[in-house]
Amino acid sequence: KDTLIIKVYPRANIQKDTVFCIADDPFILYNGEGKGTFIGSGITNGAKGIFNPSLAGQGNHTILFNLPGKCTDTIHIFVKALPVVTLSGLKSFYCFKDTVQNLILNPAGGTLNGTGLNGNTFNPAKAGTGTHTLSYTFGSGKCISTAKANITVGDTLKLNLFADKDSVCIGTTVTLGTKAMGGNGKYILSWSSGQGNAPSIFVNNKTTTSYRVTLND
Repeated sequence: KDTLIIKVYPRANIQKDTVFCIADDPFILYNGEGKGTFIGSGITNGAKGIFNPSLAGQGNHTILFNLPGKCTDTIHIFVKALPVVTLSGLKSFYCFKDTVQNLILNPAGGTLNGTGLNGNTFNPAKAGTGTHTLSYTFGSGKCISTAKANITVGDTLKLNLFADKDSVCIGTTVTLGTKAMGGNGKYILSWSSGQGNAPSIFVNNKTTTSYRVTLND
């Protein structure tokens, strides 16, 4: 009669399966055995059990733990990527008098910062003229991502019309000039006399004539 004795060792007293973010600092895996070696992707020091998430990379990783004279145990570690964050629904330029704009924020539940904001809307008039940066941040700890949008708000369009002479005689040539302000700076002028997009025109009239110029951007 033969006897076969099988000794079953319990799992080593080590780190349980866990999750890290790829931006987390290197972490010392728990080792209650006081000895043994960790082996696997992301392990930078097997004896101390130092695991580096960014070195391991995104995804599932199986870490082996070897204890002399006993079994080899495994730890399953999942390294998650930084969240993908988007901030959209905006143009790069608005006029001061434009209507309130709704922002599209993904994923929901993050933090929105910037001037001209009211909840998840952007108000050009509230922001004021100039260039503004809006930012949307999502995540916690070191596992956070931020999306940004740069927006320029132009002042209300203004136009001054002037002549190079205060009074003229019939048949005298006069220069009519303009000075445009505000908006996006890409001005389009339209004269009632048909001269088209010109900042100034020359006129020579034999009767009293009114001129009108329209400014757009």
